[in-house]
Amino acid sequence: KTLNGIRSNAETTPPPDGGGSNNIGGKIMPPQSAIGVQQSDGTIKAIMLYNDDRRSPAHVILSGWYNSQKKAEELLSLGHLSRLGEKIAPEFGEHHSFDKPQPNTVIAYHRDRGDAVEPYFVYKNLDDFAARCYYDMAVTCLHVWVDGTWLSRFDRRDKKWMRFEIIILDPPEDEYEKNDSF
Repeated sequence: KTLNGIRSNAETTPPPDGGGSNNIGGKIMPPQSAIGVQQSDGTIKAIMLYNDDRRSPAHVILSGWYNSQKKAEELLSLGHLSRLGEKIAPEFGEHHSFDKPQPNTVIAYHRDRGDAVEPYFVYKNLDDFAARCYYDMAVTCLHVWVDGTWLSRFDRRDKKWMRFEIIILDPPEDEYEKNDSF
């Protein structure tokens, strides 16, 4: 199966370690995740996130910046993603492309590289998503918007969903001048 130029046989062959694997063809690949959004009929539409950056993990960005059905659907509408960011769209008038993205901005294969739009992966329900998604997309992590919250799983063997609550705090304005680490 090919997804955005990534060839994988994970749909039919589970990884030998029993969990999600990012060792493809002897090369260690960046962690890959699935991002799903539950629809009103209970089905889940999902896309792939190719680079789930450990410095800014998807579960943190999703919980902090995509914390509504509308925002989750907007993210899903971009199709498969190379990188997740706090901003869904680039600043108006500023250059943004796959090769030269704006900082903290989502990089989408279709919008930013001009790839053909790939169809969503569609699952009957949350259990179906959890059972099949690891193999369908060769991912190591699952993230899904269900009933007003993000749930995450970090290993196929783990049957528990984790929920994270991220609160974004704005430092006082005078702190910006004193400390450039914000």
